[in-house]
Amino acid sequence: MQPHVLDILVERVKSYSQEQITRLYRTLLALHEERLALNADNITKVYLRICSEDGFQGDSEEDTCGMWIRCLILMDSHIPPHKKFFQVLEKANIQLVTDDSDEEESEEEKDDDYSDIHARREGDSIESVDEQDPRWLQAVALDHFRLKSQALSLWRETVKQPSVNDLVVHIEPPHGVHGGGQDEEEYSVEKLAELEAVADQFRDGTLKQKALSHWRVVTAEYMEQERRADSFRRKKDTENVLSKWVLAEREVVLVQVRTANAAQKALDSWRRQTKELQQQEKIADVAAEYFAGRHAFQAMRGKAQERLEQLQEEQEFNKARQRYLIQKYLSIWLERVEQRAKEGLYQSAYKTMRRKVKMNLARDAIRTWHSQAMEEKAKLEEMARMADEFRQRKDREAAQRMALGAIHAMYEQGMDGKRLEQDADQHYHRTLINRFGLWDSRWRAPAMEYKEHENTADKYRELKDLEFAGNKLRNWKTQAWRHQRMEQDADVLHQRHDKRRAAGFLQRWRQAAADHRSNVEAREERDRLVPATPAARRSLLVATSTTPAYTPAPGLLGAGYIEEETEDDVEGETDYDE
Repeated sequence: MQPHVLDILVERVKSYSQEQITRLYRTLLALHEERLALNADNITKVYLRICSEDGFQGDSEEDTCGMWIRCLILMDSHIPPHKKFFQVLEKANIQLVTDDSDEEESEEEKDDDYSDIHARREGDSIESVDEQDPRWLQAVALDHFRLKSQALSLWRETVKQPSVNDLVVHIEPPHGVHGGGQDEEEYSVEKLAELEAVADQFRDGTLKQKALSHWRVVTAEYMEQERRADSFRRKKDTENVLSKWVLAEREVVLVQVRTANAAQKALDSWRRQTKELQQQEKIADVAAEYFAGRHAFQAMRGKAQERLEQLQEEQEFNKARQRYLIQKYLSIWLERVEQRAKEGLYQSAYKTMRRKVKMNLARDAIRTWHSQAMEEKAKLEEMARMADEFRQRKDREAAQRMALGAIHAMYEQGMDGKRLEQDADQHYHRTLINRFGLWDSRWRAPAMEYKEHENTADKYRELKDLEFAGNKLRNWKTQAWRHQRMEQDADVLHQRHDKRRAAGFLQRWRQAAADHRSNVEAREERDRLVPATPAARRSLLVATSTTPAYTPAPGLLGAGYIEEETEDDVEGETDYDE
């Protein structure tokens, strides 16, 4: 029973008298003995009949016992009525009293009366019975009520029989004695006295004989009724004990089955959670290996790119060194040629001037070719960088798509597995419930509550799994975005570094070209001066002549024209390298 309903019934029954409580209990006994259906009409009829037997009007507005007993029996119909009745009395601290003679009955008489009923019980004896047990007290009160009802019925049957007083023979006074004299009056008085004495004696004898015979008949009938009542009570008590044993055994079996089912369910849940944890560990290991390999490949690619940049810088440095050496030795050779041209004849001066012209042309061609080559190289490097960025972006997008696809596939696979497990559990519980018939017994409410708790726990577990998967997915997305942002920042830094180094090389190249150009212009300005001697004027005329001349190729880079490097040249080369 629900607590608030039990409290209402307890508060109401506390206001009832002992007679009203006894009348309610007799109503329950009558319903149980007559095996009537527990509906409102039958309960009302039985209660009114009990009230009429006691000479009490049960349909009055002031009497609420009928409504109380109807509410008690109709509420929670899966619980026996007498169990609910004694539960309410126990909660209200009310002792069910049969009559005054019950209180004077000794414990020895109770043991003698019920020893033949409770002597044979599996695993128990009469010495082991707890007389303070509520069930024992309920059984004793039930027996007393039955004995009282049987004795009352016998008494009523006896009362309904013809009264002994009706059997008394009424003797009429004799008629025919008439006279007005004194003798007649004395005779009539004496005769009447004798007749009355005889009638009294006859009446006393007849009454005694009839009373004795009636007492014998009533005593024999009472003993027969008592024997039948004892046999019936033994039979009912045996049936009650057997039904209680059957219910106890059934309860033990149901508890064992429920314990086994709970243990199996807990084991299945533990196995499922262990399997899910193993799958998650495998997924985490694969993801860790993937990201570790990705970081390793990125580190290797960065090192390879740095090594390639170093090789490119070394190649550029070697080219610049070669150009510097060419320019240096070319300037040395030109100075030597100029010195020999000044000291030589017109032919050597002519050859020297033609050589200068050719060298200027070659230098211009080299400058033009170098500028075009540098532009083409810058374009190729820019295109290679753009291609690398595009390839990296495509690789990152492909890796992200693959990771997201794998995560979605794993998530869908896990959700499908969970749904299949839930369907299997539902089918298993449905077949188990139908097989044992739990829904038809009094275990329906606890089973429904346990099932609702299980559904709530499954929903909570699914929400937690979805939240955990969402958190993992957001963490992976955040890490991927961070790695992408770091790669972009690294690419920007590499570009800035490359631009800075290219600008430094270009600045150095321009400075060296400007210095060389100033030296050449100074020499040309010096050569443009008017010679003072006739020999010098002839040399100038030969140099400005347009007559073609042959310039031997071996003389350009011959062994006799190479000058050893001095300390000043080495210092200048070192400054240029810096």
